[in-house]
Amino acid sequence: MIPATDRCNAIGLVCPVDPVKEPHLVILLEIGRIPIKGRCSACKDVIFKTGIDIGTAEEQYRKLESMFREHFRKVHSSQ
Repeated sequence: MIPATDRCNAIGLVCPVDPVKEPHLVILLEIGRIPIKGRCSACKDVIFKTGIDIGTAEEQYRKLESMFREHFRKVHSSQ
């Protein structure tokens, strides 16, 4: 399993500045190096799934990142 910060760096996306202190996306499952399932690092029971959509690794990562950002905005933005 590749940490989300390494994964997003590998495909050229902006990553959290300090993922240890701030909740961040953790990739849980990849199929053929395409991320399809992730979770919030601070909320172990919050799972994000892209389904079995066809697309590039970058597209799938962006879907997971979008779900995580929405969760972050609702749950963690006041912290």
